[in-house]
Amino acid sequence: MGISRSVFERQRQRRFGAANPERMPLAFWEQMVRSAEDARTRDYSARRVSGELGTIPSDAREYFGLEERDDAGPIWTFERMGATRTPHPDGRMICVGGEYEDFHDSDFCIYNDVVIIDIDGSVEIYGYPEELFPPTDFHSATLLDDRVILIGRLGYHGKRHPGETPVYSLDLRDYRIEPLPSGGDRPGWIFEHEAELDRDGIILIWGGKVLESRGGEEEIRRNFDDFAYDPRTGIWRRLTTRNWRQFSIADAGGKGYLRVPRLPGCGGEDFLAGLDDTFVHVSPEALFPRHFAYETIWPDGPSIEERFLVEDTPVTVAFAVFGIEVVIEGDMPEATAQAIVEDIKEGIEADTGRPCVVRKHT
Repeated sequence: MGISRSVFERQRQRRFGAANPERMPLAFWEQMVRSAEDARTRDYSARRVSGELGTIPSDAREYFGLEERDDAGPIWTFERMGATRTPHPDGRMICVGGEYEDFHDSDFCIYNDVVIIDIDGSVEIYGYPEELFPPTDFHSATLLDDRVILIGRLGYHGKRHPGETPVYSLDLRDYRIEPLPSGGDRPGWIFEHEAELDRDGIILIWGGKVLESRGGEEEIRRNFDDFAYDPRTGIWRRLTTRNWRQFSIADAGGKGYLRVPRLPGCGGEDFLAGLDDTFVHVSPEALFPRHFAYETIWPDGPSIEERFLVEDTPVTVAFAVFGIEVVIEGDMPEATAQAIVEDIKEGIEADTGRPCVVRKHT
């Protein structure tokens, strides 16, 4: 099925539902879903389907000859990060929310829709009022009988509520969404976490990140503990109390850190040169302590983190948006933890030739 320019112009924008739910039978949206699903299983070199939109959803702007930015706003897409895909035993795939790219992109958008992809390839898209179900990304989705329980989100800046933990129920019989109670010892404004249903119908969550407010500013830290949520009562329980600590190492001049090795002849020099006003290159070797004995923990697969043991305590060093996070994953003495972080800071300063500042997250 081809998509004409007139259909595209009428249907290109995200829209919220007016009911709970509202079916969105929009040809352009459905084609974008099919294109994204096609791209999941096909080689990216196959960038066109004769007479159709194309197999890579982000090509819509190029396909219709649009400028990178225009006044019409983001183009609706199914190429998303932070969305969930929950398979149902009857063959349906229940896809919820997610975001396209990041805030700097002209098509950045966080979605609050539900997309149902059936086993026969049919597509149904449901929208919801923004005030009922806010744009949701990096949440978890847990199948519980005929419901999907949605926990957490990052959401748009300015619409986050540190300390709260959003929980919603998606009814798979009619696709209604309802908020669920969320009380007790909550994990806070959590996102990028894992979730699992236990044999008693309790949802266990762990990992991820938590957004907090410090002095009126948003601060993101790792989630160190495990929690349990009972959908029948809406009550949270904290399952662990880990004495882990997190530090941030930041460039004193406000630049971000970029881990891209400068490999001669690979074209990386030109790429990095275009980012020199914003980022500082850091060698992977600079992320390890220089004056402490350590044992490297090798990852099972590709990783953007470095992990090692110091005095039998795991330490994780990872790049964040504008800084480098150091997490001490155990009951290491405070003086030792501070000294390890200071050692890594000095190594980064030596590697970059720029001063750094250290901040402890509490």
